[in-house]
Amino acid sequence: MSHVARVDLTIADLDALDLELTEGFAGQARRVRDAGEHQYYAGAKTACAHKMVVEGTRYELGLVARGDGKGFQVQYDPWDGSADRLFGRGLSKLKDQYGARVTERRLTREGYDVRRSYNDAGKLQVRAFAR
Repeated sequence: MSHVARVDLTIADLDALDLELTEGFAGQARRVRDAGEHQYYAGAKTACAHKMVVEGTRYELGLVARGDGKGFQVQYDPWDGSADRLFGRGLSKLKDQYGARVTERRLTREGYDVRRSYNDAGKLQVRAFAR
């Protein structure tokens, strides 16, 4: 049986999410604004404000407005593993890359040159340099 899981990830910067989906995930996913609902197991749907559509998957990821008004929480159906293949188990890769994008945007606005890289252990790093 399938279910919708809520992920421990708050999306507060929709523009950063859009950039990361386009650049970081090579356009394999996109956000649909004001979607109203997203699809999961067997065509079932549940309410959301926006959704993410991933190429080659049957299910969509919903962005549900948080009760405190501070962004959106991600929910999705992990049953067939299709979203996890692109975004990492439990959406770990999406969490890391979205967080890096938000950090890069903030540091760039503050006047730093920013570079993203991976260390020897394969962990994502964001490095900032004074201009």
